Amino acid sequence: MVNESDLKKEELYDKGIYDYKNNNFEEALKLLNEAIVCDGKFYRAKIAKIYCLYKMGRLNEVHSICDEIYSSDCLDEEVWCKLGDFYLNVGRMFENALICFNKAIEINQLYADAWDMRGSVLSVMGNMEEALNSHKRAAELDSNNSSIYDNIAYCYASLSMFDNALEAYYKAIEIDPEDINALSNIASILNNIGKSEEALDYINRALEIKEDYNLLYYKAVVLFTLEKFDESLETINQSLELYSFNHNGWKFKGQLLIEMENYQEAILAYDKVLTYDPSDVQGWFYMITSLVNLGMLEEALEGCNEVLKIDSAVFFIFEKANILYELDRLDESLEICNAQLNSDKFDSDFYLLKAKIYNKKDDKNRAIEYVEKAIEYNSIMEDAISFREELLNG
Repeated sequence: MVNESDLKKEELYDKGIYDYKNNNFEEALKLLNEAIVCDGKFYRAKIAKIYCLYKMGRLNEVHSICDEIYSSDCLDEEVWCKLGDFYLNVGRMFENALICFNKAIEINQLYADAWDMRGSVLSVMGNMEEALNSHKRAAELDSNNSSIYDNIAYCYASLSMFDNALEAYYKAIEIDPEDINALSNIASILNNIGKSEEALDYINRALEIKEDYNLLYYKAVVLFTLEKFDESLETINQSLELYSFNHNGWKFKGQLLIEMENYQEAILAYDKVLTYDPSDVQGWFYMITSLVNLGMLEEALEGCNEVLKIDSAVFFIFEKANILYELDRLDESLEICNAQLNSDKFDSDFYLLKAKIYNKKDDKNRAIEYVEKAIEYNSIMEDAISFREELLNG
């Protein structure tokens, strides 16, 4: 026989959940607290209270409730699954999340959501094979859930099993033809395996469902692969109009413009990239490349100096030395070459640059000496071989 207290707590809980779903969090919290007063072990109300407090920005009150449930003898699989979800997506406490999902499965072996979420946390932890098996078990229990097949496909793709990944994504869109995640990922895989025309069809299907800046970005990438550069540029511009803070979008636009030899516009794109992230080394690489191609050597030199404060890659060291050479600041360029060759005496690029420096200094003998060094350490270095012929026949 159900007692009055149990009826009361359930009524309060149901009203609290109704208010929570309608974003009336203050009233929801009040009702959930009243339900917990009726039963101090009413864990469904306590897990709902956690999410309510989270929505209200009162995270400092959440931890003690999480700890209480985590150390409890609760036998409600849904509570464990929701606690695991909170640990996974809010707390980023993956080990705790995994334990919660395992407890949910211990209580109910047929709980598809717990198997699926278990797979998700294992995936985040890098255990892709076990994650895949967990998602597969979820699919056995709930075969009409497209998101489970999305998760299966993601695991296959992470394991470089692209045919299996495509099969799982196709199953997802068979269940839900408007599964944008599956459509866009099918396009990405097809593009990566050389089936770009098919990829374009799938990304267009996704865009018919929703105009989204990320989908437009992916479409621009596919069009780039198809060497449809003008269409790609138009599409990435549409993406950036929808969301101008898309760092990767500006980066891609810059690379596309370099491919089109529009270095002036590329510089503007990479200026955006570096405004959003001054430590983006790849952004600096393309910015400097564009400046050099436009003959803006002083600006390129300034760029090298900036990036070398955060990254001492040999490319940037060489580029600085080469720019100084082009600017006829030969002694500064030579100083960099000598310093680099002191740390790596086999670097042919710096020997060749030294040869060019000495040639500019009208010291042909030393120029020949260093170009020979370059060829000694890289016998197929065409630039060095060609320069040696120029020196010997000049």
